[in-house]
Amino acid sequence: MSKSKALQWFALGAAGALVLGACAASPKTTTAQTQSAAQTTELTLITHDSFTLPDDLKAEFEKETGLKLTVTTGGDGGQLANQLVLTKDAPVADAFFGVDNSFISTLVDSGAIADYQPADLPAAAATDAQAGATPIDYGYVCVNVDDAWFAQKGISAPETLDDLIDAKYKGLTVVMDPAASSPGAAFLFATIAKYGEAGYKQWWTSLLANDAQIDQGWSDAYYTDFSGGGENGTFPITVSYNTSPAYTVPKGEDESTTRALLGTCTRQVEYAGVLAGAKNPEGAKKLIDFLAARDFQDTIAENMYMYPIDAAANVPEDWKKWAPVPTTTLDLPAADIAKNRATWIDAWTQLAG
Repeated sequence: MSKSKALQWFALGAAGALVLGACAASPKTTTAQTQSAAQTTELTLITHDSFTLPDDLKAEFEKETGLKLTVTTGGDGGQLANQLVLTKDAPVADAFFGVDNSFISTLVDSGAIADYQPADLPAAAATDAQAGATPIDYGYVCVNVDDAWFAQKGISAPETLDDLIDAKYKGLTVVMDPAASSPGAAFLFATIAKYGEAGYKQWWTSLLANDAQIDQGWSDAYYTDFSGGGENGTFPITVSYNTSPAYTVPKGEDESTTRALLGTCTRQVEYAGVLAGAKNPEGAKKLIDFLAARDFQDTIAENMYMYPIDAAANVPEDWKKWAPVPTTTLDLPAADIAKNRATWIDAWTQLAG
């Protein structure tokens, strides 16, 4: 209502003054409601560096929900987990994706996650569900070797974890810091599953003495330092995924230049969830529902080289050849990881100096 019109109403007397009061209050209420509505349309997802959301699906989600989605990254999965725990009292996003089974219990135990899971979660996800966290995809962390590099050098490639500590492979391996990297932590736990509490430290001592390089994250190790993953890498042995060889098939050829050592693998599950204290918890719930639903699940294998948690979702047919699933894995019970993770990572850090 304009100021001149209000004065006209005021001139009409006491009854008009009551009307004026009601009308004058109206714009303030409308402004507050508008600001509140604007805030609840904003939604922030924080993920690890390897997350991919196709533009068309993002647009579809925004159209269906009326939300504006912003995606930010927080480094490798381990770095992301550490950040979410440190900022739990002032969350940096509404939802997260990409913390795996090596680190998810830290979020649960710290109270960083709100208690929410989709009502229609795929049946296959039930065994991997954690309190408040929704499994979205899974894969197998394994040693990968650059067969093309070894063939060129006339050296037989390693086949087992024991081979990696052989002097024959001195200075040829790059792995990740388990304190910062989720595949790095998964690999550490795989060596504990393989060698036990009594033997894993000795194995790591031998690997480090064999001049293994330690990188902070998977992207640096695979795309920069691994000879089979990037253009200038010099290390023909690294830790990656059983699906990674599907990425290294040269265009127009039918054989990959790299290979996963299937006897070295451990199962990894990646989770999403609503962050406790989120500014837009209802929008975050809709996003978690979306990530677990078929449309997004169908894009996971093609874009992130992981298996969708929905067993009926699309997986490339050629993965049967280039990305076979290991028949046995080096896994530890989730309860053991939750109880001993900090101790094991601290022990590894001391070994690595």
